[in-house]
Amino acid sequence: MLVGHEVTLFSEQFPGKPLVAKVILATEGEISVDRSGGVGLIDSLVSNQNITLQVTYRGQQLSLPAKLKRSTGGRCRVIIGRRATPLSRRRFTRMTLVRPVRLAAMP
Repeated sequence: MLVGHEVTLFSEQFPGKPLVAKVILATEGEISVDRSGGVGLIDSLVSNQNITLQVTYRGQQLSLPAKLKRSTGGRCRVIIGRRATPLSRRRFTRMTLVRPVRLAAMP
């Protein structure tokens, strides 16, 4: 379901810098991302560091804790944690409402 979609990684190595990459393989609890993503910075990520993974699932943005693992071939695996946090905590979308009003100046 995630294969071919873009995900955003936030790492300890590059704090505050979002690294966007495509998912190339997805198994239960683990994904592999394209190493050339994030303007080439994903290929330089160090193994065994905690990262935050942001994905869109069923139209909702989710943030997931994860751990980055590098294999000997340089493959970039992301082991996903079990807890997901929605980035938007609203249950319903906010509707824009424009209504004319009358104001009176009070002394």
